[in-house]
Amino acid sequence: FRHGLNKEQLVTESIFQLIAGAETTATSIRSIMLYIITHPRVYARLQAEVDAAVKDGRAEPYPSVVSNATQRQLPYLWACCKEGMRMHPAVTNSSQKKVPPEGDTVMVEGRTVYLPGGTNIGYCVWGLNRDQKIFGADADYYRPERWLHEEDPKKLAQMNQVHEMLFGYGKYQCLGKPIALMEIGKTIFEVR
Repeated sequence: FRHGLNKEQLVTESIFQLIAGAETTATSIRSIMLYIITHPRVYARLQAEVDAAVKDGRAEPYPSVVSNATQRQLPYLWACCKEGMRMHPAVTNSSQKKVPPEGDTVMVEGRTVYLPGGTNIGYCVWGLNRDQKIFGADADYYRPERWLHEEDPKKLAQMNQVHEMLFGYGKYQCLGKPIALMEIGKTIFEVR
């Protein structure tokens, strides 16, 4: 309602989010798991982080399920998740939006660019997440440590901004993002 949707639009959007969110979340979980189990070094490090969280009491042992607050505090778990979603985005369409009628000005690679009103703008999720200028020369490789060891705060912020675009951008960002991230983190923690 805050963003101007009427009741019918809200119901339609909510149903769409439930249907779309289930498949995209499942796709993300499958891709993250694939990358973890096919990289023994990553698997061992993730298992060690999860075991330490249980051992020191931050997470309850089986059969309890890790809390959202706890799983969000595990940096290697989230590096594995972000890297898996980066390597295999669940949504790969061009995420098109229309420029407002009055036009807009944006920054593209440090240059100011005017976009005429009514223009369709899109971005390639797959291409952005494999961009070597953003993710390094090894952008085509699964390496969760890139999220933990980046020393340049501006570069890390750019990496995070690109990751955020997996869920759309601005007021049209995926409404189910918090739920999807909770489900992804809990699943990866518990399945390990």
